[in-house]
Amino acid sequence: MSHQRLSGNQLGSIVVFSDDWGRHPSSCQHLVRNLLDRQPVLWVNTIGTRAPRLDLQTLKRAGEKLQQWVSSVLSKRTNPDAADCQSAVQTHSNLTVINPRMWPWFGSDRDRRMNRWLLTKQLSPLIQRLPKPVVALTTLPITADLAGTLPVSRWVYYCVDDFSQWPGLDGDTLRRMDQDMIHRADSLIAASETLQEMIANDGRSSSLLTHGVDVDFWNTQRKLSARCDSATRRPEGNRLQQIDTAKDETTKRFSLVVADTSENTRSSVAMSELSLNPMPSDSSSREKPHPKCELLSDLPGPLIVFWGVIDRRMDSASIRQLSCDLIEGTIVLIGPQQDPDPALLSLSNVRTLPAQPLSALPAIADRAEVLIMPYADLPVTRAMQPLKLKEYLATGKAVVVNRLPSTDPWCDCLDVAESPAEFSQLVRHRIYSGIPVSQSMARCRLQQESWKSKAERLEHILKSETPSASLLDGRPQVLTCAASAPLRCS
Repeated sequence: MSHQRLSGNQLGSIVVFSDDWGRHPSSCQHLVRNLLDRQPVLWVNTIGTRAPRLDLQTLKRAGEKLQQWVSSVLSKRTNPDAADCQSAVQTHSNLTVINPRMWPWFGSDRDRRMNRWLLTKQLSPLIQRLPKPVVALTTLPITADLAGTLPVSRWVYYCVDDFSQWPGLDGDTLRRMDQDMIHRADSLIAASETLQEMIANDGRSSSLLTHGVDVDFWNTQRKLSARCDSATRRPEGNRLQQIDTAKDETTKRFSLVVADTSENTRSSVAMSELSLNPMPSDSSSREKPHPKCELLSDLPGPLIVFWGVIDRRMDSASIRQLSCDLIEGTIVLIGPQQDPDPALLSLSNVRTLPAQPLSALPAIADRAEVLIMPYADLPVTRAMQPLKLKEYLATGKAVVVNRLPSTDPWCDCLDVAESPAEFSQLVRHRIYSGIPVSQSMARCRLQQESWKSKAERLEHILKSETPSASLLDGRPQVLTCAASAPLRCS
């Protein structure tokens, strides 16, 4: 732990160790973006947690890093006063992104000492110039050896995943470094209750900060806001009558009555539900391309869409069952592939697409009938809190997931499957029924989950001199969801 302390809960600047800035959306990037207007940030791109291997993915990543480091050398030649590692990328006046040269291994003590020497030599001069006091924020256990060596006032470890369980990583080494980081950090933040328990098992307390969501960005049709605003103007009671007031007159099909619904009843899977979305009259209407998304225009609908890393965390059995049961349509998996199950990619109605920019995903969601999160029940998935969960919900689309700890607080907003057969049934049902009233209204609490509010909590933690076990995130109430009745599919 650091021996320097903050005075009067002041914060001069932040040094962040995380994934490469702008490479893909991450919780840390969302949070920091919301702090930039008031906090100078030095963002340190690192080599990440994956040790080099002889495969295409490693070669591609190595090429990216070499390009960054060569850029740093050229920058040094044109500006002799620049730091060795600084190819300064300033997309905001308060943000500087640097690419320090690193040793690409960390499995042995010698590797770790090499990286500590390299990073301390390159970063210390830069940190010395930052407004004081400086707080270091890291999401990566590989920074454990820097605690106590860099001129910062405090270290805050923002634990977003159990990297020791990730497929393809050196689990034993990362677990040791994770434990070192937990013990050396001044304060700890956990992105999920499972990670909070893991930290507690190592003898430390942590603050819980779940992920946020930008509702306006994802809710392109503005249906969620309209329905939630309408709900706040209605008197509460056991019986709720709602008229769908969507802007598109074609969706104003009927009045909806929700009577005596129980939070613990999975009535959302009953075939008699009324839908907030118009039921497609035929397959041609479902296949009409979204004007803003030609990427999916050639795929036969209805479309069932997943976006994220395609790897061994995915439950192949659920996707195979759905693939087998689908009479028509396409399962679309969008994202980088990291050693996925080959059998998954060979299914005739499964299509894979490369990772898409964040700006394209709302239009992709508009083209989907159902958004899916088919993760397997594994130690790594129990610990994670996928960003896409709240993003899916904010789109206003039907969402079907396999049960995980991260899905439990939102079980009244989506459909939760307990088996591959149930996963397939729920997806096929939602293709034609759309999202029910009860789920749509339950999603109103997403408006309290903004990245801005999450960033304010993070800033409070960064300014606090001591960790507080009682400083918990204002997370939604955890509901106990009853198992759904079997679907009777015609």
